[in-house]
Amino acid sequence: MRIGIVGTHGVGKSTLVSQLAMLLRIPPIEEQARVVHGEGFELNEKATMSTQLYMLFKHFNKEDTFKSFVSDRTPLDYIAYASLRNRLTKIEQYLFWEMRQYALTRMNLYDFIVYVPIEFGVEDDGVRSMDESFRSNIDSKIQNLLGSINNTIVTVTGSVQDRLDQIASAISSKKS
Repeated sequence: MRIGIVGTHGVGKSTLVSQLAMLLRIPPIEEQARVVHGEGFELNEKATMSTQLYMLFKHFNKEDTFKSFVSDRTPLDYIAYASLRNRLTKIEQYLFWEMRQYALTRMNLYDFIVYVPIEFGVEDDGVRSMDESFRSNIDSKIQNLLGSINNTIVTVTGSVQDRLDQIASAISSKKS
């Protein structure tokens, strides 16, 4: 089973991925933004198109490593962040278009997409953007992109346990 957790930063995706991976006994795919940040790349509003592409391809490599997984982000998330880049060069515009098309195609690899909406303020961890407007714009982009795919999409809200219960119910319903 391949499950992707989507949503803007600071909504509880990483916590949910960790708990769900343990519950289902399948490997988690960590968010590549933190990996790339550790390599010295700028994130959030300062991330370049090249950085977004780098994170996306690192994510693809992780997806290709496992038959089953719970992923902290999906290709849609990277497209949403990349779409807010301003003043793209002509080649960056073409790269973004190709990146978007390929990422949307790759979404077919997922059995479930779990969308986590904004329910609380973002916590400052030194990596996430604290700009609520930026966060809200990313959330809107993700919601629009979700309308472009044919996957089973489950929106989860509430506590971590509430969210896990909602996912378990969706998985159970799909198996029936």
